[in-house]
Amino acid sequence: MSAKVQVYMTALGYHLGDSCPISEIKELTIKPEEEILETLLEVGLENYAKTRLSPLEIAKKSIEITLNKASIKSGDIDALVYVTSSFWNPSFSSTKEISRLIYEVDLNNAYPVGVFFSECSSMLTAIRIASNFIKAGEWKNVLVVSSDTISDNDTRIIPPNTSISSDAAASCILTSEREEGFEVLYTTQQIDTAMPDIFTLEDMEEIEQYLKASDQGMKEILDKTMKDMRMNPKDFQKIITMNLNSSVSQTVCKYLDVEIEKIFQDNIPRFAHALASDILINLCDFSSNYATESGNFLLLMAMGTNTWGTSVLCKV
Repeated sequence: MSAKVQVYMTALGYHLGDSCPISEIKELTIKPEEEILETLLEVGLENYAKTRLSPLEIAKKSIEITLNKASIKSGDIDALVYVTSSFWNPSFSSTKEISRLIYEVDLNNAYPVGVFFSECSSMLTAIRIASNFIKAGEWKNVLVVSSDTISDNDTRIIPPNTSISSDAAASCILTSEREEGFEVLYTTQQIDTAMPDIFTLEDMEEIEQYLKASDQGMKEILDKTMKDMRMNPKDFQKIITMNLNSSVSQTVCKYLDVEIEKIFQDNIPRFAHALASDILINLCDFSSNYATESGNFLLLMAMGTNTWGTSVLCKV
């Protein structure tokens, strides 16, 4: 019987757009949207990140940071898993542009794979896909990158007025070789296909029903993770989740029955919600700014419109 393949996450990196106060967003300066601004400020949001670069261009910057940190050579990367929800320019999803990105960062042996249906939880989808291919022996080293920018023609307000979108990219390498960073112990996901499209909801009662279903999905995925891993929420040094707002952090605390200090919240006022990149950026900043000993556990949790995902990491 062959030995069980372990998966490690290493060389975390990211690139953010320029920091801007959310009070400068044009939509939030016009009545009655200025009431939305007040609400967003009350739940911890202060700034967002904005860039003129395309998603592929900021992905390149993040990948270069990851490759500079990595002991793994670019030519030994077997696949590039590219995560994005930014398709407002047709060229962003073209084979030619993805191939150009791979060429410019010298990943010429990396096969491209796209992930986008899980929206803001897509990074955990990418980690799950890469991990399972590594465990199956198909790939040895996979570079994962998420990248999103908001078009000038689109709103940055995330419905139902819960957060502000930022322009960012984040990346890491998943590998079967033991590297400095984290071992990926577990990743799971779920979807509720009965939930309505949040972008079509106008009635407050419908919005409240949607939010209730969203919270229920969060509770179920967290309960499943604890059960599958036979762990207690207090076993984790930190819980790394998205930067939607401080209220969402409180909800996570409620379902896990932990103190708010367990949640990494440093980046909520710093840049709000960087879509699928939140998780890796927060993990990168936490591991850089706080002591994490070998053997410590971290819980990652992300969600999209009707998707949820978790991952359990152990510090190597």
